[in-house]
Amino acid sequence: MDVAADERITFDLHDLYDNAPCGYHSVGPDGTILRMNRTQLSWLGYSFRELVGKRKFADLIAARHHGNYKRALKECGTLRDVAELETELVCKNGSVFDAFLRSEAVRDSHGTFIHTRATVIDITARKQAEAEEQLARAKELDGEGKTDEGLELLREVFRSVPHHQAVRNGLLDLLLKRAGALLDSNWAAADPIRHFAASSIWVVFALVLFMYIVFKFISSGATNTDPGAAPPIDLNVLIASDHSAYIGIVTNIVLGLLTVLLLRSRVRRSWIGQVVFWGVNLGLLVFVIGLIVNTAEIG
Repeated sequence: MDVAADERITFDLHDLYDNAPCGYHSVGPDGTILRMNRTQLSWLGYSFRELVGKRKFADLIAARHHGNYKRALKECGTLRDVAELETELVCKNGSVFDAFLRSEAVRDSHGTFIHTRATVIDITARKQAEAEEQLARAKELDGEGKTDEGLELLREVFRSVPHHQAVRNGLLDLLLKRAGALLDSNWAAADPIRHFAASSIWVVFALVLFMYIVFKFISSGATNTDPGAAPPIDLNVLIASDHSAYIGIVTNIVLGLLTVLLLRSRVRRSWIGQVVFWGVNLGLLVFVIGLIVNTAEIG
């Protein structure tokens, strides 16, 4: 009976570990995963054999949190017995979820670090709720005419939870509204959002050029000619349309996002913003006009 009772207790303990409502794992001094319960494996979408003894837990941490995790693991092994941090874990399918990680150092009788005993809690719902609350506040600020304050609030949220769709959508909505308002504002001001306004103009320009190419193609009667023959195309106009799309639109969006989302303050050296903005857009405009003026047909 005692043996049966011991076996039952052992089974219950294993079941409690494997199927707990939170994730459990242990990593060695080099960060290699030594154990992980079924709950955490199911969250991540991996099997036991894919991770345990083969991968380092740092491999599952979102790249932007690698430094924080490695510092926490080092401190847990040398400076203190417990380390806690909020991080993001990357699943096998590429999706990301927010997690609270608490690691406790396990040492031998001589105080040498052996491995961690870590608990992982999925805090995605909490982070989502916080993001939605901030999004609602940003919309309130926008409704009060404080669009810049709303944008700044969303930038901070975006930096902390960039993978939440609601935050991305809210930021995009306010950016578009700000860009639309900028069309009537002072373009000489070193405002990074003007890149988005410029990209909207290049969208229209690219569409006009594309429609011209389609019209020229149809009006030439090329659809009724030999399929093997190359239809008459204004090559320079085609290049102009391509550059309007990939440089005028994409470059302005990328520059706008880099400036708006990554900088923690307004552009401190306004002349740099002026050179980049006007250099890209005026340079492209001159290039495109030159192509159109010197249109050459190829057949």
